[in-house]
Amino acid sequence: MSLFRTVLAEGMRKDLCALLNRDILLRLWPTLRILVSTTVRGVWEDRFPQLRALADVPPAQPPAWRRRTHHGPAAA
Repeated sequence: MSLFRTVLAEGMRKDLCALLNRDILLRLWPTLRILVSTTVRGVWEDRFPQLRALADVPPAQPPAWRRRTHHGPAAA
């Protein structure tokens, strides 16, 4: 996902064509849209209405083993 984030924000046209995959971008967009700047998000969603249509889809949750949990101090 970090590759897509970087390419969306900083990539040149040839990078976009070479490195982005439409289906993967659509699948990742609900999460990517909160990781990129509002300017980048706006440019991409203005140009590609199918991305804007995903604006209400909640971002993906990380796998359970990667989620941080706080259990607090152990009870005595």
